[in-house]
Amino acid sequence: MQFDTNTIKDASTLPKGDYLVAMLVAFTLSVYGHSIGTISMFFRSEGQIRNIWKALMKTYISYSFTGLFLNSILMVLWVQVVGTSEFVAPIINIGA
Repeated sequence: MQFDTNTIKDASTLPKGDYLVAMLVAFTLSVYGHSIGTISMFFRSEGQIRNIWKALMKTYISYSFTGLFLNSILMVLWVQVVGTSEFVAPIINIGA
């Protein structure tokens, strides 16, 4: 059975932007998992109460420039300007 990417594109409800939504969801979930794991494993102090939400927001802010904005700009460049497949563009972003 041959895999046809045009079938996936035709079934999409967000044409030309579904890969950006997927990237946003992946970024949000990965930063959340990283932050909760880091806070619970490495920064656990006896007798000290940490504000997890404040630490989580600081992490989102600090990672958002490269992890979200720069990757979004590069994805739009590779997919819409150059014409690269949205499946190949994240691999190119890793090397860029």
